[in-house]
Amino acid sequence: MSKTIIEEYGNTKAATDAIDYVQEKFECCGALSYTQWLLDFKAIPTSCCKVENCIPLAETVYEKGCVEALDDWGKKNLLILGGLSLGLLVFELIPMCLACCLRKMIKDD
Repeated sequence: MSKTIIEEYGNTKAATDAIDYVQEKFECCGALSYTQWLLDFKAIPTSCCKVENCIPLAETVYEKGCVEALDDWGKKNLLILGGLSLGLLVFELIPMCLACCLRKMIKDD
């Protein structure tokens, strides 16, 4: 993520919008912390602000990095993600079994 931020942020609209969305949605700033913005860009984007229309300073931005925030989200939603994965597995196995049965029936005739 830090490579994408350095290379693409501000250069392409898609990358800028995606990074801003993640920072706003997960209440995080930078890949590891807001200091990454200060080192690479000498400024912090407004998508890191804790409140609307703030001046992005160290006191007014999210301190948690987005890698940690996404990791926390994944851990909180592990059961849901696992359930969806198992559901998709069953959804794919049933047609496969039916196809094998149909092949066997055709082969026997």
